[in-house]
Amino acid sequence: LYIYLAYVYAFQKNDWEKARGIYLRAAEVPGAPNYLSSMKIWLQDRASVDVLAVKVLKVLIRNTSDERIRAEYEKKLKEYER
Repeated sequence: LYIYLAYVYAFQKNDWEKARGIYLRAAEVPGAPNYLSSMKIWLQDRASVDVLAVKVLKVLIRNTSDERIRAEYEKKLKEYER
């Protein structure tokens, strides 16, 4: 749930500060996916929103088994990789 909520704040509301906080909280939840721990390092970095968006989307794409959701992430990634 945290991952989808963070996605909404990051990519639909363009509130990366809120999204960062949610992703970081998600990394602390017991049993959280391993990729959230690696994301934690660069989420704490103050990289540009575009750099952060590309990193987040690539991780989400690699770790999503639902084809519809992956397609949505890939579409969004194209917007940031221009």
